[in-house]
Amino acid sequence: MTRALSVLRMAVSAFKGHVTSPGAVVKSAMTRVTTILKSARSRPPGQGALTRQDLQRVHGEIRRVANEVFDTEQMARGMLSRHWATRTPAQQGEFVRLSADFLERSCASHVTESWRVTILQVGEGIDGNFAMVTWRIFTLRTLALLVYRLHLKNGRWKIYDVLLNGESFVAACRSQFDHAMSRPSDVASIQAGLTEALHRWSRAAGLELSSTSP
Repeated sequence: MTRALSVLRMAVSAFKGHVTSPGAVVKSAMTRVTTILKSARSRPPGQGALTRQDLQRVHGEIRRVANEVFDTEQMARGMLSRHWATRTPAQQGEFVRLSADFLERSCASHVTESWRVTILQVGEGIDGNFAMVTWRIFTLRTLALLVYRLHLKNGRWKIYDVLLNGESFVAACRSQFDHAMSRPSDVASIQAGLTEALHRWSRAAGLELSSTSP
């Protein structure tokens, strides 16, 4: 029995050793989004503005990155808090979908806002199945401290919250929806609530962010 437990521990250790670190997960996502946006903006002279098809392609690529790195269901649960259990499965699914769409647009608009972007990892801490990765983001207009909260889910590190200069995005959304979810909510009201939560979050952090698409 002791020998079997020892072998099992060795197998678990070997498996953990192959899990990509939380810092590497965030860095890879940052780099991929930056590359996607810069490629879209680096159009040869004479080609004009991005077409609708170009924008759909860009958003599709960013959505794939966001889906890989964010635990959108966990974030949605945190945003709704006690109201999550009162929603039907269809309403829960719709909220997760809208939240994922919002995260995709926010990644495009705020993580990389310009041609010149510098991302600098300044810290990483792991505590069991939870981790925090700290970055400084420099753009032409913005200097911010971002802390990504991640947890290990199905062998992969997933982001479940983002702190901007110490302010939690999920907490901002939870505050925004705490009263709104006491009455029926349609797609437009949920989208408006997410946008307003973003504004409150950024203002509380000492920044002013928009929610426009690239």
